[in-house]
Amino acid sequence: MNWRLMSSVKFLLLLLLFGSTFAGCSGTVVTPTAAGGKSEVNAGLSKIEVSSYDNKKVMLQDLMGANGLIIIQHRSDCPIVRRYSSEVEKIHALLADKKINVIYLNSAGGETPQKIADHIKSFKLSVPIYMDSQGVLTKGLKMQRTSEAVLLTPRYETIYQGAIDDSLDYESRKPAQHRYLLDAVAAYEYNRPVSVPQTEARGCLVE
Repeated sequence: MNWRLMSSVKFLLLLLLFGSTFAGCSGTVVTPTAAGGKSEVNAGLSKIEVSSYDNKKVMLQDLMGANGLIIIQHRSDCPIVRRYSSEVEKIHALLADKKINVIYLNSAGGETPQKIADHIKSFKLSVPIYMDSQGVLTKGLKMQRTSEAVLLTPRYETIYQGAIDDSLDYESRKPAQHRYLLDAVAAYEYNRPVSVPQTEARGCLVE
């Protein structure tokens, strides 16, 4: 049995618990994606090096899961990153069985190993944080804000980029009506087009 079928029941139950609608936003322009047509292929990304916060270098290809990779832009002092931390942990746990890896990417200046270690401890993070000190991967993926998520296939196709969901704004928080990232994963899992392949993330500008 292939990976798309093995844990589908568990995945759908957890999505229902999280309140996923499997729906796009009305008025959003839908473009074809990897599941149903054309998508952006990020040539050359696989060999880009990032490093763990304690300076162990690794190529992006070594972080790719068998079925994909989610990269979430990070900065330890960004309020929105902090407020999303528990949701990202849930997504990380949910997708482990599906062999879709989840990582944070930090390209912020002024971060130190101690600062990152303190952040991991304070928020009890299991999602690994990788440093992109020169911003090479961040620029390659055209990431602009912290908390911005990118879903890549093993061929380095971007099939979703933007907000994790619509629960957070700069001055407010509400129950999520649209869980864009998980809905994109669900579409990818069942080889359907992603109905909303791009949204605008809320977060601090990436410098």
